[in-house]
Amino acid sequence: MLGKKANAAVVVLIIIIIVLIIIWIVEAVNRGECKSDLDCGAEHYCDVHRDCKKIPVIEKTISPVLVEKKYNFTLPSILLGLAIIVGAAILKNRRDQEDNFQPEPIAQEPQPLPKFQYEPITYKTNTLVGAIVGGIIVCVFLLILLLIL
Repeated sequence: MLGKKANAAVVVLIIIIIVLIIIWIVEAVNRGECKSDLDCGAEHYCDVHRDCKKIPVIEKTISPVLVEKKYNFTLPSILLGLAIIVGAAILKNRRDQEDNFQPEPIAQEPQPLPKFQYEPITYKTNTLVGAIVGGIIVCVFLLILLLIL
């Protein structure tokens, strides 16, 4: 008998929550002065918050005098030409140095590098990777929610 009373309380609580959500949605839909531009008077429009706003009149003045802009590209073109010449000289100098390069003889044979021992992937590594990926997914989800709202 005790289990049935507890189940009834949970069902009643869920029904109350659903009714409150439905009331909240209906209130949100019916809130505001207007639902379309036809509900507002002349020279007014219905904005996103469902309020009638006056249509703004934008006045644009055109100036009769047109000003010609003169651009001088002499100095930038000189700087660009100098940069190309300096870059070509640097590349030519490097090629000349590479052509004249003679390696020194090696006195002894190089020692082989010690082999690195890899540890097998354990549950700790998988847990860490899962936590990082989960954190990234949660951050992306929250960012999307912030952009929507």
